[in-house]
This record gives sequence, structure tokens and C-alpha cells, in this order.
Amino acid sequence: MMRETISKENIRERVRDIVLNDFDDDPSEIKDDTLFVDDLGADWIDLSELAVELSDEFDLDIEEDDINKLVSIEKATDYIYEKQRKCREHLAIKLPRILEMRKQNKARG
Repeated sequence: MMRETISKENIRERVRDIVLNDFDDDPSEIKDDTLFVDDLGADWIDLSELAVELSDEFDLDIEEDDINKLVSIEKATDYIYEKQRKCREHLAIKLPRILEMRKQNKARG
């Protein structure tokens, strides 16, 4: 399945919606640079659950070692955007080879 290309602003909005749903703080108090642990009192379990939700929302794998990079809406947005960019680059490199292999296999038989 090809992953949808999502703008950075759209990613930020979706991340913000998830964070607002997960944390019961006043939405006006949660800014893009609000720290989940220091400002919102999140713990490892909260961050792990957030990582699962983001992974599901954006159809990507977030490694356990990368959970500590999801410290704010801004940083989570940057992480997801960069991961999405790398996926597109990887696909751009691999897809022509895959299509050529399929074409050769069909020609054989």
C-alpha cells in the first residue's frame, strides 16, 4: 500500500488533535512547544501510548528508541514529517526496480 503524502501543517493538526484527546489540560494551554513530560506530566506509558496512536494515525512504525523524540507537538510533527520523507525517498528508489522486475517476470511467462 502506498502511503499518503501529508503536509507538515496537516501532520501538526492531527498530532495536536491526538495530544488534546490524550491529555485533559486546557487546549489553550497546550502549544506546539509544550513538553509532554515536563509541562503535561506525561510518563513513559503515556508516551508509549501516544507513539502507538501516532503510528496508527500516520501508518508508520515508531521504534521504541524513538519514543523519546516525541517530546512536544512540534518535535512529534518534525519526526513524522521526516519519517514520511524518508519513506517517499525509499519508494522513489525502489519502485522503478520493482516495476521493471514485474515487467520481466510477465515477459517470461
